Amino acid sequence: MIFVSSLLSRAFRWHVPSYVFLPAVLLVLFLYMRNQTLQSVSASNFSAESKNSFSDSNTQDGDMLRLKEYKLTGPLLLTENNFIASDFSPIKERLNMLISTNINLGNIETASVFLRKLNESGFVSINQSVVYNPGSMMKIPIMMTCLKQAMEDPSILKKKLLFVGPMPGLLVEEGSKAVLKPGNSYPISELIEFMIIDSDNESMALLFNFLGQDKLDKIFIDLEIKLPRRDAEAFNMNTSNFARFLTVLYNATYLDVKNSEWALSTLSKAKYNKGITNSLPKEITVAHKYGVATSGKTNMLSESAIIYPNGDPYIMVVMTKGTAFDKQAGFISDLSAMVYGSLSN
Repeated sequence: MIFVSSLLSRAFRWHVPSYVFLPAVLLVLFLYMRNQTLQSVSASNFSAESKNSFSDSNTQDGDMLRLKEYKLTGPLLLTENNFIASDFSPIKERLNMLISTNINLGNIETASVFLRKLNESGFVSINQSVVYNPGSMMKIPIMMTCLKQAMEDPSILKKKLLFVGPMPGLLVEEGSKAVLKPGNSYPISELIEFMIIDSDNESMALLFNFLGQDKLDKIFIDLEIKLPRRDAEAFNMNTSNFARFLTVLYNATYLDVKNSEWALSTLSKAKYNKGITNSLPKEITVAHKYGVATSGKTNMLSESAIIYPNGDPYIMVVMTKGTAFDKQAGFISDLSAMVYGSLSN
């Protein structure tokens, strides 16, 4: 405004005609006000961008799970980010469409998916509030509990357990294989392999009886997952909680590196091939475990995996409810192919 006052005084001194002077003053005022407005908008945008930048940074601070059994240390198990990565948004839309299509076709009743790149932040979670009986996927925490004991006493893996014979009520589930022979004794390391690779329930039962419920409960307590009820007929959980088992194996934060590597190597040899691995290239390494369960007329088929394409691994946990295992497996296979294709591109 000082400039305008100076202009007025000079106009009177120079006897500038009004028909020239007034338009010039109006033009100067217009340009001045426009400049002030642009500066204000720019400052506002900068403030908003800064706020959004800090906001995004804060949302990446997730929950940290630490072991609580020590007095002076709190070993970090995993950090769970509480935001959806922007580059996952298209994948989430495709996942929702695929789920809706298969529900309409009658292939599934419902499905939940958890997806996370292991070397990056962010995740995708669909229908996380729905819980399922993970079935034989529970063999993963049993394996991890055995290996946790072996970290304290490596000789445990060589200890042999006697298989007397088939246990009453223990069925050979869909996709599993009974491999134990009555009267034979097997090292615990071999029983773990039978339990994971062949999904053998007899091996699982021997290992569970060897460990006891209290030792198995500890991994659930450490990872802050609701404990399986001892008097319940079934145990239910969601996809994101189950993903914690695979996350700490990949991070080698619950077991040491040697035992984590052995566990994932064993999972990579699993023979089940109707779901996640069915539609993937054969050269891709996949550490995975499936599980089946029934509740009334509802079948539950689930699978959890770490997929290792080109050194950029990701976790995928899929849980489904339906009436036909083959159709549910086909859905999981299609879903796996879609995720792999999206992430590869």
